Amino acid sequence: MIDEGLRQFATETQSKYMDAINKHGSLQKAANATGVSRASVKQAMARLRKAAAVRGYSPEHDMTHIAPDGFGIKRHSKNYDGNGQLRQEWVIMQPDAKNLELMQESILAGMSAEIEGGSTPVKAPVSTYENMMTVYPMGDPHIGMYCWAAESGNDFDSEIATTQLTDAMRRLVAVSPPSKYALIANLGDFFHSDTLDNQTRRSGHALDVDTRMSKVWELGMKALITCIDEAKSKHELVTIRNEIGNHDDHTSMLLSIALDAWYKNDERVHVDRSPAKFYYLKFGKCLIGTTHGDTAKIPKLPGIMAADQPENWGKTLHRYWYTGHFHSSKVEEYPGVLVEQFRTLAAKDAWTAGAGYRAGRDMRCIVLNSEFGEVERHRVDIQQIEAAA
Repeated sequence: MIDEGLRQFATETQSKYMDAINKHGSLQKAANATGVSRASVKQAMARLRKAAAVRGYSPEHDMTHIAPDGFGIKRHSKNYDGNGQLRQEWVIMQPDAKNLELMQESILAGMSAEIEGGSTPVKAPVSTYENMMTVYPMGDPHIGMYCWAAESGNDFDSEIATTQLTDAMRRLVAVSPPSKYALIANLGDFFHSDTLDNQTRRSGHALDVDTRMSKVWELGMKALITCIDEAKSKHELVTIRNEIGNHDDHTSMLLSIALDAWYKNDERVHVDRSPAKFYYLKFGKCLIGTTHGDTAKIPKLPGIMAADQPENWGKTLHRYWYTGHFHSSKVEEYPGVLVEQFRTLAAKDAWTAGAGYRAGRDMRCIVLNSEFGEVERHRVDIQQIEAAA
């Protein structure tokens, strides 16, 4: 039997495994009942116990003092008498930011264990244009950000963010031609926060954060799966690239790991898992580069592409950089390459609104011909999405 006290630390998947173990009496029977391997159930329970111990709960080790949300156990000391009875106990707690990576591993790895190879089949399009690719740049979705309309002009939270993102994707897929290839370019800052102390990891910038992080991560992953499946309905082969943003250094990489597990048996989807800050994709005479935009300024990007991709640079005529980070639209042309910076669908938070930023909110798709480069593009504005809602 699994200790019922662990349930308060369990993800939805781990809770389901707990029920199966308690009902059927063994790991193997629980695995059979839930349709996963015994190893998946065993590993999920090990991660659950580890996550609970970080918060101070491990009854088999006389640990029952649970740290509140946002805190973890820094040090746990005990004093026993000669008979082995506990006489005194000292529990030192600290903010839980240092244990965030463990929580991320527990939540997303647990999701990966359940979803490995579990993608839902999507019927492939009957026919597609082999010489065309549609690129869907996602500029800084910031899922997990909280905004209050009275303060910043618009209400915004995780539910709103994921609903608007998937709605925009559906609209863009609907108007895209049935190109054989699609690239979903998440340009970074898909998640608003990477730490429990509600600050950006590198600069310490304070963040307005919505709801529990485990819920934010799950909503974000499900939203991106919806976007990928929408693309699969129109395009034969779909590539997904998650850039590392300054808000989601770790969760961006963990998101790719989880998505790769979900689409493990799907030959129509490729999830790029490279941790590099710059990504390149050659399509006929087109060369695409993507990056978040926080580590290299726009004028440096053409030279970086030429240095990183000398062979593909020489074989292509149409070269494009797609970036995010600044939440505003900008296009700069340099010899041999166009650099484009994309807007976000996300609302302004309190700091951005107070600083006077007023860029528009939209999402676009760009259609490339393997011979002629960009041949068309489509745009959906936030006002269209809000009016329909």
